[in-house]
Amino acid sequence: MERNHEDDGPPYALSAGAMRSASRSKLSLSAYKKAIASRLTGGSLSITLALLIREHVQGEDFEIMIDKRKDTKLILSGMQFFHRQVQAAGLRFHLVEGGSGPVVVFLAGFPQSWYAWRRVLPLLGERFTVVAIDLPGQGDSEKPLDGYDTQTTGQRVHSLLSVLGHRRYVLVGHDIGSWVAYPYAYEYADELRGVVLLDGNIPGVTLQPTITLERF
Repeated sequence: MERNHEDDGPPYALSAGAMRSASRSKLSLSAYKKAIASRLTGGSLSITLALLIREHVQGEDFEIMIDKRKDTKLILSGMQFFHRQVQAAGLRFHLVEGGSGPVVVFLAGFPQSWYAWRRVLPLLGERFTVVAIDLPGQGDSEKPLDGYDTQTTGQRVHSLLSVLGHRRYVLVGHDIGSWVAYPYAYEYADELRGVVLLDGNIPGVTLQPTITLERF
């Protein structure tokens, strides 16, 4: 089963129960609109949103949406990639990967997910194996109760890459992804071919030594 996610947003927010209810209802378009209108008079918000989503997707795509633990294919700019769910460091990670060649790993900022890299992945996929990871607590990765400091998160990401069998790679971080990538590069320097830090202000690295305040 395939779905082109290039131009539409990822279906992360809805509960499985709500989407199953909508999927099984097989309501007509007019019924969907009535259900949406019922929100104004106290209808269930989760069911209403699920019905709205259901209006725009095929049944088989809908089943993919409600089974986040199943590996599935997707197409970005005509290139095939895969959603994967991988256990590492006691957590379930979600990632999107594809392409072939040297490995490039992507860590998105907050509150983003692999989807932030959706236009970058196919550009590099012809020459590189690309892996876009949902950090713990973001996207479809598991949400642990603790361990959100950059060092612990980096160790968890390293465990994931070890499970995937990647030993040499370039690490690309954006925003808080770069916060994670910075201590990661220090701890696992021998594994990195390079590190890229994007839009992440790190004292002593991307910030100026001093900040001058001017009176107006």
